[in-house]
Amino acid sequence: MKILRSHPPHDPCLTSLSLLADKLKSVEFLKGQSFWIPDHPGLFYQDRSKIADIQNIVLFGSFIRRFLESEFWPIEQARLLTTSSAVAEVLEKMLFIPHGHIGVLDRYSIVRKQGPQNPLDLTKPFTFIVSGRMSRSKNLLGVLSFVSFLQTEFSLPARLRFIGDFDEERPDYLGRRVYGDFKNEFYQWMKNLKWTEAPVMTPRLTPDEWPKIDDPQKILMSFSTFHGEDFNMSLAQAQEAGWFGLISDWGGHHEVSGAGIYKIPAPFIPKFSTPLSFQHGQAYGLARAFALKEIAVASLDFINLRDPLRAKEISRSELALARRQAIDYWGMGLLSYLREDIDYFADTSRGAEFFLKYNECFQSPRSFPRHLVFHPHETSSEKVDDQEWEKLGKNQWLDQEEIFFLATTDLNFKDAKLKIANSSRRSFFLSPKNQQIIQDFLKDL
Repeated sequence: MKILRSHPPHDPCLTSLSLLADKLKSVEFLKGQSFWIPDHPGLFYQDRSKIADIQNIVLFGSFIRRFLESEFWPIEQARLLTTSSAVAEVLEKMLFIPHGHIGVLDRYSIVRKQGPQNPLDLTKPFTFIVSGRMSRSKNLLGVLSFVSFLQTEFSLPARLRFIGDFDEERPDYLGRRVYGDFKNEFYQWMKNLKWTEAPVMTPRLTPDEWPKIDDPQKILMSFSTFHGEDFNMSLAQAQEAGWFGLISDWGGHHEVSGAGIYKIPAPFIPKFSTPLSFQHGQAYGLARAFALKEIAVASLDFINLRDPLRAKEISRSELALARRQAIDYWGMGLLSYLREDIDYFADTSRGAEFFLKYNECFQSPRSFPRHLVFHPHETSSEKVDDQEWEKLGKNQWLDQEEIFFLATTDLNFKDAKLKIANSSRRSFFLSPKNQQIIQDFLKDL
């Protein structure tokens, strides 16, 4: 396909980026100061002379790529800012930015915290709304199962509406990309499920239109575990409009709080990278918890330990040192972020460790006992019964455990040893012969 200058490739995040960039102009801390957003293409292609005197650099979801490109930033020194403590954790703990050199902008200095007027009434119709990119990384198959169970198993007057278009993103979880026709998979799964009221599919609406949609008791729903989930502009707009929210406690969602915001710890989210029957079981467990009002409201404000007022400026030489240290530690594979083929990096021992640590930075602040499940590799002739996966998923919320998976072919990866060392319980979805092989391996560790 030929790309014309007048029709560049569409960035599916550009609308949110532009809205957030515009919101930053009214942040009290930034008033009277210059700032630059490397993630925004409209701001990126500015004259270098206009950027050289920049005082603040604001990093968004593609922060690792931007960090690796920082050698080319036309600045001598500036303050690094982000909207997410999870992003700051990765920059400090994994990419060697010196402590005290990153400031986290308070979410509610950027957008208003406007909660719903009344508590959620589960006896009256309520509507889950998923707005934005229809992407696999938003874990939408788990969303479908969750609402289907609320309707059919727990007899609640729940409705579901999707607003947006499918994108062509090839998402990754722990660095391993998933390929396939997601749009077709989505509609096939929706067709397979039982409904008392089928989901409504609404094409993409403008940022001004969709928050005004007329549905009863609107709940912005986000099961996202997108690796660049640093803010979630749709959630911010919904909260400003007085909606409820049911969200994963992942990445930029750490900072979200207020009346009517229900948070699900990220380990319990039905992630697209796990077996579909396991996701289905997880969704049942979450639906049961929601029906029984066991999912907590995020009423407490997030405590920001990285006040932007106290963040020190970072120099070009300090950035260069951090890049060298990061590449020396993680290897040249880290540069795959610049080529967008991180799945090759993820399939190395060092890369697997990198993404496991990244996951820990974006994961829920609350920790849970770790249950490690050994299973055959997907190419193996040995298969796990769907009912076993579903049962494991259904019981996860009751057991309050974080579940990790480890294929028999990945035992020698460094992250495998980390998973084994940190697990408090282990299960084997293997034949007796292969289970014995694993147990012998564990004895030798």
